[in-house]
Amino acid sequence: RVLKKGNLSRSRVLVKQLAELTEGYSFLIRKDKPKKNKASEIVRQTLFNLEYRFTAHNIQIINGCTQENDFDVVCTKKLILGALMNILDNSIWWLENKSPKQKTIYVSTIRDLEGAPAIVVGDNGPGFMDDLEYLVTPFITRKPEGEGMGLGLHIVNQVMKIHGGSLLLPDIGDLPLPKGITGAIIALKFKRE
Repeated sequence: RVLKKGNLSRSRVLVKQLAELTEGYSFLIRKDKPKKNKASEIVRQTLFNLEYRFTAHNIQIINGCTQENDFDVVCTKKLILGALMNILDNSIWWLENKSPKQKTIYVSTIRDLEGAPAIVVGDNGPGFMDDLEYLVTPFITRKPEGEGMGLGLHIVNQVMKIHGGSLLLPDIGDLPLPKGITGAIIALKFKRE
């Protein structure tokens, strides 16, 4: 959904909220210095934080992190946790609203995605309908009015840029995925240390 031209007051509210969010993230960066973290620990903590929601929505979680595909990443852990939780929150919403028989989310680390390590999230929902450039544009959402502000993937993209990484939408054939993960695939690609 794109904002209508005549909705100037709503636009002002959204811009103010974006400014507040950005200020909040910059505070976290100043307060919480980047440190070396295990990617699998970031995934574990994120899944733990959302465990109740997965259960409440009857979503099967497949954690594909292994010692062989784990990696170290220098990052502000709170920001990466927030980014990953946002991606999983989107996945929960789309799975709940498109209701496949068995709702499944796959999360894993991968040592080499386009030459760098990444955290990958996939699901069996409807998948993405748009290109990444469109999806990371502020205030763009495919959710119904009142269901989303269209800032989530924009913020995730900014968090990855702050860390010298990028947000990717790999094709299903680009990654080893469990059977049935045929919906949205998204990756947090970190710079190689």
